[in-house]
Amino acid sequence: MVANATSPTQPTLRALARGLVAWCPFILALLSGATGCQTISLPAIDPSGNRLFDPNRPLTFVSPHDPNNGYPSTAPAFQTPPTPPRCVQTGEKKLCKGCLSGKGCVFGKKQEAEEMRGRCGDLLITPNRLVAPVGGEVVLLAGICGTDDHLVTNEPIEWMLAPDSVGQIVEVGDDAKGQRQSFWKPASSPKVEKLGIDFARGRTSNAPGIITKGTADRSDDLPIRKGQTWVSLTSPSEGVSKVTVLAPESDVWNKRRQTATIYWIDVSWDFPLPQVITNDAPARLATKVTRSEGFVAAKDWIVRYRSLNPEFAQFVLTSTDPTRPGEQLKDSVDAIVDQNGIAYVYLKRLENAASGVSLPKNGSALVEVEVVRPQQPGENMPELSLARGTTSVTWNAPELVLDALGPDIGSPGQSLQYFVKVSNIGGLPAENVVLTATIPNGMTIDGTSYPPHRKAAQSLIWEIGPLDARRVFEVSIQATPTTDMDARVVFDLLAAPSVKQQKTVPTLIQKAAVSLQFAPKANMAQAPVNGDVVFDCVLTNNGNQALQSVRIQIDSRPGLVHKESGDVRVIRDFPILRPGERQFLEPVFFVQQPGDYPVTASLYAMGQLLASQTTTVRGFASSAPGGLANPNTIPGNSPPSTGPGSVLPGGLNNGALPSAPLPNGGLPSGALPGGGLPSGALPGGGLPGGGLPSGELPSSPTPGSSAPGMGLPTAPGGLGLPGSSARPAIGSGVASDERLNVSVQPLVQLIKQGDTVAYELRVENRLQQPDQKVAISLQIPKECKLQSVRALGLDYRVVEGTGVVELTPIQFFRPRDAFTIVFQLKHEVRGSQQITVSAQSRNQPEPVSSSINVSVQ
Repeated sequence: MVANATSPTQPTLRALARGLVAWCPFILALLSGATGCQTISLPAIDPSGNRLFDPNRPLTFVSPHDPNNGYPSTAPAFQTPPTPPRCVQTGEKKLCKGCLSGKGCVFGKKQEAEEMRGRCGDLLITPNRLVAPVGGEVVLLAGICGTDDHLVTNEPIEWMLAPDSVGQIVEVGDDAKGQRQSFWKPASSPKVEKLGIDFARGRTSNAPGIITKGTADRSDDLPIRKGQTWVSLTSPSEGVSKVTVLAPESDVWNKRRQTATIYWIDVSWDFPLPQVITNDAPARLATKVTRSEGFVAAKDWIVRYRSLNPEFAQFVLTSTDPTRPGEQLKDSVDAIVDQNGIAYVYLKRLENAASGVSLPKNGSALVEVEVVRPQQPGENMPELSLARGTTSVTWNAPELVLDALGPDIGSPGQSLQYFVKVSNIGGLPAENVVLTATIPNGMTIDGTSYPPHRKAAQSLIWEIGPLDARRVFEVSIQATPTTDMDARVVFDLLAAPSVKQQKTVPTLIQKAAVSLQFAPKANMAQAPVNGDVVFDCVLTNNGNQALQSVRIQIDSRPGLVHKESGDVRVIRDFPILRPGERQFLEPVFFVQQPGDYPVTASLYAMGQLLASQTTTVRGFASSAPGGLANPNTIPGNSPPSTGPGSVLPGGLNNGALPSAPLPNGGLPSGALPGGGLPSGALPGGGLPGGGLPSGELPSSPTPGSSAPGMGLPTAPGGLGLPGSSARPAIGSGVASDERLNVSVQPLVQLIKQGDTVAYELRVENRLQQPDQKVAISLQIPKECKLQSVRALGLDYRVVEGTGVVELTPIQFFRPRDAFTIVFQLKHEVRGSQQITVSAQSRNQPEPVSSSINVSVQ
């Protein structure tokens, strides 16, 4: 209610405004008539700004040409612009005059530009060549590609069928078909119509569409783009149709027409079905090709077969060349259709590959089949490929594979194990399968994992019978050789109808060449109670065969036990001991009671005893703590002579006799009359092991000189008791000048020409102190090529032209440690070849080297 209310003065103001508007023209006319265009009377502006107009001066006369009002009195308000120059500079836009004006021109009118897009465009047709069956219906598409590379709409198109062509036009495309015509909207122009079986007019579409075949399946629909048109044709007879499409309003003659060729073929075919062959016979592939709806054979037509797996199966042909009789194999062949409409070939599975390797009896081969219409005399049709398909042939037969495995080397008395496996990798069962294992004389059969059905003196026979497809029969045999020999275990496989296979496993039987060195370290053949005895134990494989499952076992008696475990038996296992490899051990035993203790070290490989050595250690009671009689006793030097009948008070170290008063006037038991020495004593009062009497200081003879007054050399260390096997320390570096040991050996036994063989280079620090700057190099024979070098943390370089390979030095080499390097050589020449390795270090400044001669067959 309040929103619609109006004040009483509003209608009066509206009326007054309408009156002013109506009288304004009349008032202006009077003013202009009175004063002309020289002066204009306008209400005066109030200069004080309190109101809009000054009430004291109702009118003001203004001259528009008065200079005080901002306008010149004699010049016009705007200057006349200069005449622009003619467009003669580069880049000017010229008007298009026809289709040959070139690029860069412009059309004067938009309608003209639209018209010229079609008049100057290219006529396109697809497809321009196709093969169709007689009685079918094909569709051709056409369109005009305008100058802007877009299809042009609403352009006329004419379809014409050549007079010498077969077939006829069925329908022409019309995008306005089915649309209601309006009185205000004229029909689309140009007109679409079929004027005969060989001529029709069409029009490029204004909107996209779809040609359907009247089915619910959309995969057979043909989409029509905006700016395209179409025509469909058919032919009831075989021949060629030449269809010409024309753009009549095009100005470019060489772009306004195109021709499509349709080859109508009267033919039907049946490709061969996939086959499965259960023997080694070739497969027969036949293709049927007919005409006139299957009533007439397509005689002399071509069916082209191509094997897609020529490495497995090829086509077999009978040679007609008298110079090359027999069968020929090809991977593709053309078969001619006979009077029955059949074209056949034979596909054969290959027995061996081109390299000579046997091929499997089971497998499949794909075959491509192509039907080709040859060029007929008197026709204008070329050779046409009409259809293409694939088929397969599978060979399915029993296929037995015999595999046997055994050790390459062994030793007499070692239990050897052989494995044999029979596999049927085919698709059918194998019948009457029999496996025979023949063991050579000189080997005894210990047992089998599966009992044989028959057993002879040195033969085992398993009558397996039928072996189903994809099944396996496995058995293992344990045998022990009794002597050195070149053993050959033979496995024979027989099966119906004519399967015969044989595998031989050779084993070289020879005694293992190993050495075992076992003795206490220097000056440790005797030790006091609660003292330690350290042994040197060295295992060396001197043969050319690796030893598997190596075990070293050290046995003592109660009273002398292993210090770490407290047992009288110590066992150490090695998975493998390679040819030339050496292992060092330093077991420590602890003396619990005085007495003589035999200690035996035994070396086993694969459970067989290969070497054994026994040494004796004497433990004695000690009167001084720690087992030393006198702190001033200095070991390792010959003592001064003591007179006959002297008593040796106190204890002795370094293998001296027990500290006890000696009977018989101070002589040891068993001393010779007349002041002789006891058995094992040294002349000049010395005792075994170089011990000294308590409180006596040794003389200082020159190293290597004789003891005073006796003419015998001074022992450098304890010599041990007579009759014991005590000896100086092994590999301690005292008795040997070599502080590094280097060796090289191949990791295979048989080397043939062209083989790539791996070698193991081993460097050992034989000292009980670290070494530094260990430089390693190897000399490669010129008949070899270096393939690789694997050394953890080390790099290498090849000295050009010398065949020498140098490795970066080992900066720190721990005591009694070993470092292994594996390198590969390719032997390209037969004969004997020598490989040399060498090493040197700070502790071993003089290089040490080792060589090996290998025979390449």
